[in-house]
Amino acid sequence: MSAVAGQADAVGLSVSGRWSDYLQMSRPRILVMSAVAVLAGYVLASPVIDWLTAAVAVFGILFQESAPEECHNQSSPCTRCP
Repeated sequence: MSAVAGQADAVGLSVSGRWSDYLQMSRPRILVMSAVAVLAGYVLASPVIDWLTAAVAVFGILFQESAPEECHNQSSPCTRCP
């Protein structure tokens, strides 16, 4: 084991630990549910389906939902958002 890997394990920054933290923060089940709801609503509401517009709408919702919660709250400044 290299010194860098040993240091990462010592401070709790293993790759699997970081990946599980990312998955917990990104809420993948909620993202999928939102994407399916947007796509279903678009398909049911529009008489002619433009798949490019549907894809843009779904990706827009995915990007919006995956942002940190502090970025959604406009009453307090977010330190992690640009």
